[in-house]
Amino acid sequence: MPAASFTGTPPPGILQQLKSYAQELESYVRGTTITPFVGSGWEATAQAAYGSSIDLSAVFLSNRTGYGNRAFTIAIGARVPGVNPMPVIQIVNVGPSPRSETITHELAHVWQSQHASAPLQFMANSVASQKMAAAANGDEEGPFSAYGYLPNKSFGEYAAEQIARQAELGVEAIRSHMRSFAQWDVDPDNDTSLSTPRIEDIRNSAVQGVTRNFCPVD
Repeated sequence: MPAASFTGTPPPGILQQLKSYAQELESYVRGTTITPFVGSGWEATAQAAYGSSIDLSAVFLSNRTGYGNRAFTIAIGARVPGVNPMPVIQIVNVGPSPRSETITHELAHVWQSQHASAPLQFMANSVASQKMAAAANGDEEGPFSAYGYLPNKSFGEYAAEQIARQAELGVEAIRSHMRSFAQWDVDPDNDTSLSTPRIEDIRNSAVQGVTRNFCPVD
C-alpha cells in the first residue's frame, strides 16, 4: 500500500471512517478488543512525553501483544477515493495491563508514523533493525541490539527503536524534538531516522538503553 502523510488536520470524516475499520478488526482477530486511546486514562502519559504533537484521536489501544508477550504498534492506511494523501490510524497493542513505560515507548512509534512522509515506514525500520541484530548475534542473547543507543547523536542518526527507547527513558533532547512538531507535520529528521536500520554493540560501554539484545518493553 503506498504511503503518504498529512500536513495539518486530516480531511473531515476520514478519521471516523478509519475508526470504523479499526473496530471491525475485532471480528477478524479473535479475543482482541480495540478501544480509542482518548478516554483510556493514558492521555496524561502521552502529554507528559509528547506534548500535543500526537493526534490521539487517530490512535487505538488493543489488548493484544506479540511474540514473547511484547507490545507492538501498527499503522493502518486506507485508500479512500478522492482523498490524497492516504489517511492513517495507529493501533497500539499493549496487552490488558500495560505499564506507563510501555505506553510511552509505543507512542513514540505513533509519533514516528504521524510525522513521516511514509507513515508505515517505522514498522519496516523496526523489523529490519531487529533482524539485523538477530543476524549479527546468531541468538537473542547476543551483544547486538536494535534498542541500544549512543547518547548525544542527532535525531536522524537513530533508528526507530533507538528513538522509542530514548523517549521511553525520558531523554529530553529526543522528547523535546518530538514535542516541537505540530500534529501531522512531517519531520525531515524523522524521515532520515526511518530510512536506515541501525544496531549497537552493547559491549561498548558507551552504549545505553539495554543490557541484552531485546528491549523489555517492545
